[in-house]
Amino acid sequence: MKCASFEEMVQYLDGTSTPEQKAALAEHIAGCRDCAALRDRVSATAQAIAARPGEFCDPALASDVLELVRLGQAEPRPSLWQLWRERLRWSWVPLAAGAAAAALVLFVVDTDDGEFHTRGGAESGDAWVDLKVFRATATGYQPATQAIRADDALAFAYANQSRDRYRYLMVFARSEDGQLFWFYPAHVNVDSDPESIAICGDCATTPLPEEIEHPLPPGLLRVYALFSRQPLRVSAIEARAAREWQAAGAAELPRLSIEDTAQRQVLLQVRRAILDASRAE
Repeated sequence: MKCASFEEMVQYLDGTSTPEQKAALAEHIAGCRDCAALRDRVSATAQAIAARPGEFCDPALASDVLELVRLGQAEPRPSLWQLWRERLRWSWVPLAAGAAAAALVLFVVDTDDGEFHTRGGAESGDAWVDLKVFRATATGYQPATQAIRADDALAFAYANQSRDRYRYLMVFARSEDGQLFWFYPAHVNVDSDPESIAICGDCATTPLPEEIEHPLPPGLLRVYALFSRQPLRVSAIEARAAREWQAAGAAELPRLSIEDTAQRQVLLQVRRAILDASRAE
């Protein structure tokens, strides 16, 4: 038998390989120093990142570590699911270190009301959710951490480790001139009033399925993720945003004052579309 791949070793350790595969790999490991070392590393890492009773790791820190891994180098363009699988594969050891560090910072405290609360931070629910933005390119998806083009198609991934507290999500953006752009739910008909999309109530980074393109104006753009217990309507959020963000620029949007929600923001600089930039030159 040839040496085990990373996936085969994970399946061997988590019990998802077939009895025949497990027996063959066990026999191989007994005589292969490299595979024995890989088994020990994967096993030790799994134990290091395993949740302790009453404790979660900070998903934002783990996601930041994962962003160090370069995406989208394969042809044809891989799906978002494939990208996240590859990111987790190559980020296994760094993720363990990041998760262990996060575990020292944030803890869950059970209370009599049956809810969870984090130590530290006025908006404790925000610590358990995250949003990542990606640019769709010819070779794959690249993290959008600072700047995008006005004609970029965008893709998103969320993390939600709230233990089923938040089951719905909205993703929208506000430009520097006050325009709102909806990504999830889709809102292309002014006569419709769609509501939040349903999401996994307790999961690590999960990609949303579509690439979405809007005619974004150059300037600052703040992408907003709104996690909630119950589905919310677009009209209600637009009315709330109009009241609370009336005098605010994209660089300084406050948290929306909506009870029992978790919220994350990503600030981006929108540059001219490639065609517009070439014309200007």
